Amino acid sequence: MDGFWGSGQRDLLAQKQAKGQWYEALEILKVQDLPQLDAEDSVRFWGTVLLGHPGPLGRLFVGEMHAIFDNTSDPNVLFLGRDDVGEIADAFKHLDKNYLVELFRMRNPGWINHAWLYEPLRAFLFSARSNGKAVIILWEN
Repeated sequence: MDGFWGSGQRDLLAQKQAKGQWYEALEILKVQDLPQLDAEDSVRFWGTVLLGHPGPLGRLFVGEMHAIFDNTSDPNVLFLGRDDVGEIADAFKHLDKNYLVELFRMRNPGWINHAWLYEPLRAFLFSARSNGKAVIILWEN
């Protein structure tokens, strides 16, 4: 996950649809130089568990805008604007890690170990929110 963007980058990404176009824009925007959170393979399990979840957590892997989701091997990519980052960070304030563990267990008991991402993701989102920044999320299918 890359983060701590302002709203100016939104304009560039809003013109893009395909993943390749997004990757070109991310290169132009030099996301490699931004603060990052390495969510390893766990991010895709989080996406599966939280997709469709009510409230802000359900938007974590949909974003304000995103590249077209497809079945290619290219990672998915999305943009969370400052407002979404703030709402999701606020949801994490009230979210107990045990609740997430239970969501993982209900989906697949073998996925519980992916709950390790709770603390680092929470801290990353809190930092982005406190700095008034947006976040880009990339994850593999």
